[in-house]
Amino acid sequence: MPIWPLMRHTMEAMTTTTMPYGTWPSILTIDSLTAAKTTLSDPLIADTGIVVGRTGASGTTRLALERDGEIVDFPLLDESGTEIPIGSRLHEYGGPAIAVDGSDVIVSHRTTGRLYRASLNAAPGERALAITPDDGWRYADLQARDGHVIAIAEIHDDSRADGYPRHAIVDIDCADGERTVIYDGADFIAGVRLSPSGERITWYEWDLGLMPWEDTRVMLGECFETAITEITRIDGGTSSAIAPLFVTDDDLVFIDDLSGWWNIYRAELGEKIRVRALHPAEADFADPPWVMTMPYAVLDDDHLLVTWAADGQRHLGSLAWRTGELEEWLIGYDPLGTPAVAGDRVAVLGASATAAPAVIAIDLPHARTRLVLASDDSPLPEEWTSLPEPLTWQVPAGDGFGTHEAYGYFYPPNHPEVAAPQEEAPPLIVMVHGGPTSATSPTYRDAIQFWTTRGFAVLDVDYSGSSGYGRAYRDSLAGLWGEIDNADIAAGVSHLAAEGLIDAKRAVIRGGSAGGYAVLRALTTLETFAAGTSLFGVADLSLLAKETHMFEARYLDGLIGPYPQEAERYEERSPINHLDALTVPLLLLQGEDDKVVPPSQARVIYDATANAGKPVALRMYPGEGHGFRAAAARKDAIATELAFYGEVLGFRPHDVEVDVPWA
Repeated sequence: MPIWPLMRHTMEAMTTTTMPYGTWPSILTIDSLTAAKTTLSDPLIADTGIVVGRTGASGTTRLALERDGEIVDFPLLDESGTEIPIGSRLHEYGGPAIAVDGSDVIVSHRTTGRLYRASLNAAPGERALAITPDDGWRYADLQARDGHVIAIAEIHDDSRADGYPRHAIVDIDCADGERTVIYDGADFIAGVRLSPSGERITWYEWDLGLMPWEDTRVMLGECFETAITEITRIDGGTSSAIAPLFVTDDDLVFIDDLSGWWNIYRAELGEKIRVRALHPAEADFADPPWVMTMPYAVLDDDHLLVTWAADGQRHLGSLAWRTGELEEWLIGYDPLGTPAVAGDRVAVLGASATAAPAVIAIDLPHARTRLVLASDDSPLPEEWTSLPEPLTWQVPAGDGFGTHEAYGYFYPPNHPEVAAPQEEAPPLIVMVHGGPTSATSPTYRDAIQFWTTRGFAVLDVDYSGSSGYGRAYRDSLAGLWGEIDNADIAAGVSHLAAEGLIDAKRAVIRGGSAGGYAVLRALTTLETFAAGTSLFGVADLSLLAKETHMFEARYLDGLIGPYPQEAERYEERSPINHLDALTVPLLLLQGEDDKVVPPSQARVIYDATANAGKPVALRMYPGEGHGFRAAAARKDAIATELAFYGEVLGFRPHDVEVDVPWA
């Protein structure tokens, strides 16, 4: 049964103020949405305590340390005394950029790519020691042990004939900075891990033209001085095999979707390698590896600490790596990213429907959890919070696909002190995640509650191609991007309208990156929406195929078809070629330094739309890339979007003072 009528009845019984949807005053203001909020990295456990990267309103990531039960900011300075912005740009999306080795920490400089080492026992603000030269190499997936760092390096040295950088496993001596390439035998490499003795090494790799959720190889090698020898492939098929991890010198686990789901497999490394599934299940024990996170850790001699997605929910638990017995841990948070284990100490990044992401420590001997660091120091009170309702709806058959189910989460408007007029149904914001090989989550997000507390309903869609529902659903987007996902979104709006939960005439759509493409595609092919907001979205698929970076160089081949052989299909599905069908207002928000979706995409569709006399607005943000990091840009973007919906849907937002940049 839908939760909205129940919540509406309860709310009206409590309140005396009646206001139209969209005009509700919210305690989640634009300033509070963008100020004092932080993004947290996956935690690590050093000898000194828990270490986490914390990205503040400025967009700069610095370390936060737990010392004697308190969190201490730990900025690192480079040789010139300037603070080091921690991060990685490997594959443009980055990856794990922090490693600990005892009481030392190694970080990657987001801008220069250099690696730096510092003691966690030093005073905050001490200068760190550069251990790699300033030569443009980029590093991620850092693994530190015994004074050495093993990492994936992206080497920009013009050695490839196609002009792309090469990727390698490198060994770096932290004492003298000596850097050795020990393997560079594949186009892409990720997930490098050493065995407990350091005598063996494992990783996964894939070829240019593929994505790591399509077809990869899990590899095993022997560490011999400055090279890897006796290289052997572990997995056994054409599948996405990822995240290898040693549990002993002679046993490793990895994740493979050979069964149709990303399940965990054990490889016994005897004279003959024996591989078997540990816990076959209709569940994904990994997410698409955009940034090389490791979804599990060795918990003790007999168990792994694992995370998985099933039925639209995320779970944490222990898995006996010899027997496959799985036990779920109910800690009150859904796990996000890579868990950390050191002895009887566990730390994990988690969130829930009412709590923003936070670092949670688990005391294993006493089975207790403790909040270490929250990303939001002022969480929204629960009475203001709209709770997600998982939804499944039927999608009619279309050109190239049959009748099928799609998934998402519905958030009704919610306010403890205000109700809408009885005869009014709420406007709807459809949110479309990026990727497109990705997924949304039912965990708390200010970005959703900002709208629901103002009187909007929200549908957060996991369209065909999303992860967490098995390989068949993930692959259902193949060749059909812009078609089947478009149908899923339209059917979701129709489903909510048929249930009487929304005002279908006031439905708008928003999304970033691949989600931005979905916005543009929907507005030029459907009559479902009154307006849309595209954040750094794709307007011209042919241009994207020609201009994008190495990691996604052939991504569109799988989503649409090989380019240029299928150029006609690219042209047909590019929103820029269908602006004659665009009849509703469009807002474009774009970073000028975006290397993933070039800013030219936004300018092309803006110019063409404006020249055709259609309602369009464009805001460009200097210094911003694929996603807005600085508080000023994020504040302006959300204020502009709220003002845009107010003008389009005919209401006056409560707390917006910004002009929409119409053409």
